[in-house]
Amino acid sequence: MTDILVPRLNANDDELLLVDVRVSNGVTVAEGDVLFVVESMKASSEILSPSAGVIVHVSVKKGEMASVGKLMCEVAEPSLSEKPVASGPSSQGVSTAEKVKITAKASQRARELGVDITQVVPCNDRIGLEEVEAFAAKAAVPAGSR
Repeated sequence: MTDILVPRLNANDDELLLVDVRVSNGVTVAEGDVLFVVESMKASSEILSPSAGVIVHVSVKKGEMASVGKLMCEVAEPSLSEKPVASGPSSQGVSTAEKVKITAKASQRARELGVDITQVVPCNDRIGLEEVEAFAAKAAVPAGSR
């Protein structure tokens, strides 16, 4: 488990403003994904995930002033936190569950579009932004016009 703490951006600031929280509990992230955007008196900075994993606890909110050193979130190792996601119908017409990785951007976009992520068919055991948007576009087409 990796703890993500509010960083000290400069010597004069003991608190930072959380401008954006880009993750939520259960979201799968890759190393380098943007988790938070914070702002000091002089600059904005993105807080990146130091490793791949799943967000298991977010303890800050957008708009909050957070003290340097405060826990922002916890990232669990992927092997300890992968969740089964329905991968669509199998050849027998029965839904199967596999371990599928979901990118943070895909998870966020699915929430924005109101897409049930368990209904999205993964590509190479991964659900990315493209898969979510393709599913949403397909679902938006009326059944008679296909």
